[in-house]
Formats: sequence, structure tokens, C-alpha cells
Amino acid sequence: MEDYEVFDVEDLNEFLEELDKQESSSNHNIISDLEIDGIDSEGKWGITSIEHDTIEEDMFRKITLYDLFRKRRGYLNVTDLVSPLWCEVQQDYYLTKKLKKTSPQMIKGSSVHQHLEYETTPPTGRILLNKYSKEEPWALKILKQIEGLHQLYMNGITREFPIWGFYKDSLVMGIIDEISLSQQGAITKEPRDIRDFWLPAAKDIYFTDNKTRFSNTRPSDSQIYQSKIQVMYYAHLFLHYFPSLNLKSTQPLYAKPNERDKKTLEIPWLNSFYKSLNLDGSKDLGTEFLEQSIRTIPIIPEDEFRNNNSLHGLYKISSKIARRLRLNISDKNLGIAYWNPRTQQLSYVEKFDYEPIALEDCYNRTNSFWRTMRDPVGVPPNEVFKCRSCEFRDECWWLQKKQTLPFHTNN
Repeated sequence: MEDYEVFDVEDLNEFLEELDKQESSSNHNIISDLEIDGIDSEGKWGITSIEHDTIEEDMFRKITLYDLFRKRRGYLNVTDLVSPLWCEVQQDYYLTKKLKKTSPQMIKGSSVHQHLEYETTPPTGRILLNKYSKEEPWALKILKQIEGLHQLYMNGITREFPIWGFYKDSLVMGIIDEISLSQQGAITKEPRDIRDFWLPAAKDIYFTDNKTRFSNTRPSDSQIYQSKIQVMYYAHLFLHYFPSLNLKSTQPLYAKPNERDKKTLEIPWLNSFYKSLNLDGSKDLGTEFLEQSIRTIPIIPEDEFRNNNSLHGLYKISSKIARRLRLNISDKNLGIAYWNPRTQQLSYVEKFDYEPIALEDCYNRTNSFWRTMRDPVGVPPNEVFKCRSCEFRDECWWLQKKQTLPFHTNN
């Protein structure tokens, strides 16, 4: 189950969803077991003198969260960049208390992810053969990419696609739930260049994140917002991982590089990746790994693997397959699909466009959370409903400091 990137803050219970719905649709008082005190007529927090200046927390504040919890690994997950958007204080508690959130909803969510993945790609039995190799875990991920790109090329869909790269100065790793293609336009469409006379028409590409949800109603804006940012990261990483992708687009982010720029675009980011994690991209991965590659992906000629049994070589194979794809970036090519874990049926889909300004704004906030020694910021008054499902609410210094719970009154 560790291969699935679990976005834990969205796996809220039914009680939270019901409270959220009530708060947005009624003007009745909602009383919880949290103390209601200190809020003024404009809905602002009332500040008290309670602080979170314990010896333990002072120690943590002398070093960044990234240095404490991610520097040794060398990169951030997409989840790391999205979870603090729900509540930085909650994420801080998870990290400093070294807790990993699990819930029945998350377990069921992982089951749904695995079921969907096995629909497109049955289990292969690939395993880590050399636990002392720094390169082999990444090589296994690239084999998964090669397999996924072939599925995308042949069947128009792949799931659980590992991806990584840089967003600004951060090395980021993620797993895209689903990438799918659909035929673009009518077959009688006027060809735009000479390739259209003998090559298949370009296909629209879609990036989708699969979530579990018991209700068939639309999730709250807060839940959808974080998921949108998550999928934007996936799209950015995928389209920058393959800069020579055979892509047709009028959107600046997805603009196809000029032929003369292809070589200069591919190598620098890859070399930066190797350098960041102290990897040797040209190191031979060994006979056992080669045999495993050949056995688990028989569609690739053996000589291809034999001549490219390294991180850089495997990346060349994946890039070669990617160049066979003729892709078009359409409007609303990003989406969130909500699945009912009881019925395994799709219950709701939200489609949207890539918003570079929104993504950059969110990155700046969460990057500051990870890489500076500032205090985390808790939820604002209008999002305090999030606190009702939080296991830290009884000890939360942010709630103690604010000493309030906003509520509606009848006028």
C-alpha cells in the first residue's frame, strides 16, 4: 500500500461532512464540545495570552521541519505540499509527534486505488533486489513508468504512475492516480501539419485523482481545493519530466519545446535530480535487475534493456515511448473522481483547468511551512469545522490561543 500517495486530510468522516453541510446551508447555531468564546461581531478570532512555548517545541523551532523530517530523504512528496493547506498546525503535530494518520476511510481508499490499478495493470511481482543500492528503488519506479506509458499508448489509460521532478527549487515526488487519453476532434478535421496526413490524430490527455467518498453529494470547497492543487502538481511534473513529449498545445505551460531546445531541456533537470540524491545515473544495475526488467516487461525488446541497464538508460526508454504519444492539452484536462467504496461506483467528478498562479501561491505557503522556522498557521474562523475531526483538538495550541468557535445566529 505504500506505493499509493494517500492524501490523508481529505479522508474525513461522515460526521464532519454533515457538519460542513449544515454550516453552509442553515442559519441555526451549531454547538460542539469545543468552547465557544472570544469571537467578535465580524467573525475574527479573539486572542488570549496562551502560547505554545514548551521546551520541546522551542527545540523544534530551532531547525526547519524540512531539515528534521525530509532532508535525509532528499525530496518532498506532493502530499507534503498539499496537506498543510488543510491545517498547518495539524500537519506540524503529525510530524513532531511522529504519527501517521490511518483511518477506516483511508484503508478503504487504498483498496479502491488498488482495484482501479489492477484493472489496467495486473501485479508484476517486481521487487527490490539490492537493498543497499541507492539507484535501484528509482529504477523500479522508471520500470513502472515504462509499463504505464505503454499502457497509455496501447489502451489510452494508465494508473498509479510514479513521477518526480522540480517545482521551483524543490525536488518533488508524486504518484498520479490516473492518466487517460481520448480522441481529439472529428476525423474530418483539417490537418494542421504534414504529420496529420499519415499519423493518428492528436489525443487529449487528462490527469485525474481518484478519491473515496460515501456520499454522492459534491464535497466541500475546502476539500476540492486541495485536491485541485494536488492534480496541478501532477500535471506540472509529468509534462516537465518529458520535455520532448510529442505535444500540441496553445497553453504556455504546456508549450512544446522547439526542436533545438530538446536536448538542453532534458539533461539539466535529470542531472540536478541525480545530484540532489547523490545518484549515479550511468551505474549498471546488475544482471539480476536486468533479468527482472526483461521478464516483467516483455513488450520491450531485450536488447533495449541490455543496452540501457542504468537509471539514465531506463529514462531514455521511457522518453522514447513518450515521444510516440501525440497529445493535445484541452480545456479542463484536470479532474477529481470520487468513488463510493461500498459500491465501487463513480459518484462525482470535478473537472478544472490548470491555474499556474494558484499553484505558485500554494507552493510559496507550504514551502515556507517546511523550510522556514516560522510557527505553523491554523485554520481561520470560517474553516473551524475542520477541527471537529482532528485528534489534536484537545491539546491544540492554536485553538487554545484563539479560544473560539464561530457560529451563526438568527437575526
